Parts: sequence; structure tokens; C-alpha cells
Amino acid sequence: MLMRIEIDYIGLIQTAKIDVNSITVIAGNNNTGKSTVGKVLYAVATGLNLLEPSKVLKEKAETIANRLRRINRIVPIDEETDSKISDLYVLLISGLYMEADEELSKEKWLSIVNSEASRNYTKEVELKFNAAIQSKVDGLFDNMLAKDRGNQESIVNLKNDLLWLLNKSIDDDDFKSNIMQKVFDIEFSQQITNVNFMDDDASISIQQINQPEIRLIFNKHKLRPDLSQIHTNRIFSKAIYIDDPFILDDKFALSPGLLKKKNASLSHRGLVRELLMPTEGLEDENLFALDAREEKIDRLFTQVFNDGKLIYKNRSLYFKESNHAPLINFENLSTGMKSFSILYMLIQSNSFEECEYIILDEPEIHLHPDWQLKYAELIVLVSKSFNLKLIIASHSPYFIEAIELYSKKHDYYDDLKFYRTVRDESTLNYTIEDVTNDLPLLYQDLANAFYSLEELRDELSDVE
Repeated sequence: MLMRIEIDYIGLIQTAKIDVNSITVIAGNNNTGKSTVGKVLYAVATGLNLLEPSKVLKEKAETIANRLRRINRIVPIDEETDSKISDLYVLLISGLYMEADEELSKEKWLSIVNSEASRNYTKEVELKFNAAIQSKVDGLFDNMLAKDRGNQESIVNLKNDLLWLLNKSIDDDDFKSNIMQKVFDIEFSQQITNVNFMDDDASISIQQINQPEIRLIFNKHKLRPDLSQIHTNRIFSKAIYIDDPFILDDKFALSPGLLKKKNASLSHRGLVRELLMPTEGLEDENLFALDAREEKIDRLFTQVFNDGKLIYKNRSLYFKESNHAPLINFENLSTGMKSFSILYMLIQSNSFEECEYIILDEPEIHLHPDWQLKYAELIVLVSKSFNLKLIIASHSPYFIEAIELYSKKHDYYDDLKFYRTVRDESTLNYTIEDVTNDLPLLYQDLANAFYSLEELRDELSDVE
């Protein structure tokens, strides 16, 4: 499904109009707005994915849980009350409220969200959730009011605040806007709009065939619900954004747990960690064999791994080059090997079958030119085999030309789009220009370093 993204005054971008086809390449120097496009697409896709009713209810529960944590900052609480608050917090943050009633079981919930009468079922589930949590909130605050006669007004205000949030419908546009705002805040570190145009509205428009326009308007980094339109007729799939080959070096990255870092999976790196977490009970096996995957993809990985395999053992990831070779901790692999391994693991875990967009930010940066070519062919085959849309930001002429040529080799060239970043000297910001039909212009931009070296050679030759 062809999609057009229009961006004005977001990040370093002044204006951009981009058609997202099967493979979309954005080329330019460092710090010219290439990554902004990937961040925008990831944040929009993630935000819209979270607007599915079951996920909005989960977000609502987590928001209530976070409000609970602030109680002891406002009024003093004893050990018993602290324990009750903690129990309710865990119930909300872990999703265990879904199992508190037969009607809220995970199996029942799946049948609800996938049925034709999902709206009525969703309302029924939300009402049950509200009633169950309100009963616990009433009990908690009744106990606090009985114990603390000196802070009655503050305790009542805290309770009313929680109940107001509890009774706020998951269909509320403001609530949905808050979810979208949170995703953008995480992705852009709360600096969304272009700092050189702070008084102007910044906008993002996404238009797809036979779908209503999705439009987000920001002013001074805040989403304006009154001007935005975030409704869509289809469920958005996940977008996977890869920009860090060191994503699994953190020794805690593969450690499962009930309470994860707040909002971790909303960030693009948190989501990748979550998708790469191996299934428990598969220790000492070659977890990441590709089974019956396409032969061409398997061949490329075999060339890189030299018949080695990845193994998960004692909650750590290792590479084993041969049957009798020692285990090498994932942290000690070359950065290039990590880049291929992450892609390999995502394929094996079926993550690409559950998403629609893959965003790769300068994937070539740690790769030898030979491996740049292999990686380029690999992502062309992945896009074609899994019917994925790839958005690639790059500043390597080797890598970009490899994508161009391997797309032609594998009969996939018709859906390619190429863009370059262009500096606006009057505003010192960047526009993004379509150069699909003028690729020499793109390569000329990236060849400036070679021209500089040639001039330096001539200069040194003259001195000699």
C-alpha cells in the first residue's frame, strides 16, 4: 500500500514529501535530517498501534499505577498502606487484572478485540475493569482516611484524581492524544518541533490509498488534539527501527522480568530488545537457525557466519564458530557481526511477519565495504521475501549503489525511491528532495569527500 509522508518543521527538517514504497533510501551528510524521517514513521506507527482498545486499556492501567506511586510524596503513609499500594501497583502494571475475572482473561480478551462487535465488548471489558479497580481504590483510601485525620483534604483529592482517570473512557480523544504525545516525547527526547521555527505549527501528514489522512499538529513540542486527526480504518502494524548494533551488549538486555523499565518497549531500541529476547527453555540450542527460509537469504548469512551459530545460555548470548570451538560472548563479536546477527535473529523470531515497516539508520556504518554489499543484498531480499517496506538512511555511496544494483538483479527495482537532503542556506535547515530519476545528483553529493582528496593529492604533487 503506497504511503506518502509529509513533514514540516519537525526536527531538522523544514519540509519533506516522501513516498514510502518497498524500499526508500534517504541519503545525505550527518546531521541533515535523515534520521528524522525514520523517527517520525516509527513514532506514528507505534502510537497508532497503541490505539488498539486492548492497548489503550493497558496504557490506562499503567497511568493509574504511576499516579499511585506519587501518593507518598503528598501524604505520609504507614507500612501497611505502602504494602497495599504496592500490591495494586503490581496488579495494574503487570496486566494481572486481566486474570482477576473470567471475563477479563487473555483468551476472552482476544476473542473480544477480534469480533465484529468489538466496540460493545470493549466497553463491557472497560466497565468491568473500572468496577474492579474502583473497589480496590475505595478500600485503599477509606483505610487512609480512617488512619490520617490531619490530611483528609489531600487524601480526598488524591482519590478523586485517581477516580477521574479511572472513569475516563479509552475512546476519549485527549487520552489517545496523550499516548501519541508520549511516544513522540520518548523518540525525540521531548524536542519534536524545529527549534528555529518555534512559533510555527509543525505538522506530520500520512496519507494512504483508501484511508483517511492521519495528521498530527505540534506547537512548541506539544501535540494539539484540536487540530490533529489520528483516526484510521486499519490496525497499524509495528515498525522496527534499527540504529544500534550494540543493542544487546547490556547484560540485562536479555533478562526477562515482570516489571520492566518504564516505557522501555515504546522506544525503538526497547522494542528491538523485546523482539530479540529468546524464548525460555531453549538453552544450549542453535536458537537462530532459519529453518526453511528462502535459500538466498540463508546463503548470505552462511557466508558471514562461516557456518557458525548463535546460542543462548545462562541468560547470555554467544557465538559458536564450530562444534568444538569455544563460546564467544556476543559483546565480544565485531560490530559488523552484531549488525548481521540482529537481522538474523529478527527473521528467525518471525518478527518481520508481525510488522510492516523496517527502518534502518546508517546500517553500513560499521561494515567493511564487502559486507556493505552483502548487507545491501540481504535487505533487498528481506523486503521482497517478507513483503516489508524498508526506509534506509545512509551516507555511503557503496551501500546505496549496492541497493540500487541488487534491486535490479532481483527484479525489485520498480518500487525503489531515492531522496537526498538539501540545506536551505537562508534558514540553515533541510528539505528532502526526490532524486529517483536523477541518481547522479545523489552520488555527486556523496562524492565530495573524494573530490577533496583528489584536490589534496594535486596540492601535494605540486609541492613535491
